Amino acid sequence: MPARTKFFIFKRFGILATVVATTLTILLPSLQGVAWVNEHAVWAVWVALLVLTTAVVLLHARLAAVHEMLENARADAASEKGRADNAVARASEAEARAELEGRRAAEAIEASNAATETLEAAARLASDARMGDSDRALADKLNAYASNSNVLNELAEFFPYKISRELVDAARELSELPRTRAPHNAGLKDQLAVLSEAAEAWFRQFLRVAWTEDDHYSTRLDPIASVAARKEHEVQTDGLVQLGFDLHSKLLGYQQYHASLETLPRG
Repeated sequence: MPARTKFFIFKRFGILATVVATTLTILLPSLQGVAWVNEHAVWAVWVALLVLTTAVVLLHARLAAVHEMLENARADAASEKGRADNAVARASEAEARAELEGRRAAEAIEASNAATETLEAAARLASDARMGDSDRALADKLNAYASNSNVLNELAEFFPYKISRELVDAARELSELPRTRAPHNAGLKDQLAVLSEAAEAWFRQFLRVAWTEDDHYSTRLDPIASVAARKEHEVQTDGLVQLGFDLHSKLLGYQQYHASLETLPRG
C-alpha cells in the first residue's frame, strides 16, 4: 500500500472547465437580477464563473481521488485476502505433510517392531529346537517305550484277564520319569508330559481293578462277588481299556515326533 494518497486527481480538466464556463455564461444573464450586475459590476459575473468553475473542478478532482483510493483499498484487500488464502493453503499442506510423515514414521516403527519380534521368535525357536546330549538321550529312551511292539500290541488288543508285567512296568516307569528328568528342549518337555500323564492315568486305574495272578495281572473277580460289585468292576475295567487306547495313541504320536528329531541341531 502506498505511503500517502493524492488528495486531488485532475482528469480531463480542460473539457470540464469549458463545459462549465459555457453553461454558466449562457445561464447567468437570463437570471433575474443579473442585468443590474452587468450594468454596475461586470467583473462579478466573471469572478462568479471563475469561482464556480474552480469549485467544480476541485470537487471532481476530489471525487476522482476518493474513487482511486477506494479502488486501491479494494485491490489491497483482495491482495491481502489472496496472501491469507495462500498462507492457509501452505499451512494445510504443511499439516498434511506432517500427518503423512507421522503415519510413515508409525508404520516404520511398527514394521521395525514386527521384524524385531520375528527375529526374537526365530531365535527362541532355534534355541528351543537345539537339543543337548542329555535331552537326546531322554528322547531315545522315550522312543524305546513308544516303539515296544509288545506294549503297543497289548494296548491295542487289550485283554483284561491277562495283563503282562512288561506293560505294567512300562506304564509305571513312564509315569515316574518327570520326577527324575527335566528336559531343556521345549518340544521334548511337552512330549514327556503327554506320555507321562497318559501312563500315570492308566497305571492308577490299573491299581484299582487288577491284582497279581501267576506271572501276570488280571481283573478277574472272585465268583462270590455280588452283582453290584461285578457291575461296578466292569465299569472300572472299561475305563482301564479306554485309558489304554489313549496311551497307545500317545505312544504312536511320539514315534512321529522322534522321527522329526533327526533334522534338529544338537546343542
